[in-house]
Amino acid sequence: MTVGIDDQIADVMRLLHVTARPVRADQFVQVSRNAIDSPAVVGFRRADDDEDFTDWEIVSTKEDPGAAQFGYYSVEELAELRPEWLVALPLPAGWAFRFDADTLVDCVSSERRTI
Repeated sequence: MTVGIDDQIADVMRLLHVTARPVRADQFVQVSRNAIDSPAVVGFRRADDDEDFTDWEIVSTKEDPGAAQFGYYSVEELAELRPEWLVALPLPAGWAFRFDADTLVDCVSSERRTI
């Protein structure tokens, strides 16, 4: 990750009072086909501990997650395609995020804590 993104991650984690759960460039993120090109997306991090995966599922806000078709992108690929998402990926399990274009609109914890 870049210095600018690292600073943004630190700011978000500090604002939320949470400890980051970092992701690696070689880990995979489950992303719906529509999300990559969608201006508005939501993501949710499950509590799995699979070494190869980040446990994130990201979908377009215009689709039903239950009907979405998913693929996998490495964090490194997402850094090229949707670098703004990297700011939210270190959120802990149970957290969700929403982006509108390149703006992080909000983050919500499983306890409904939000920014």
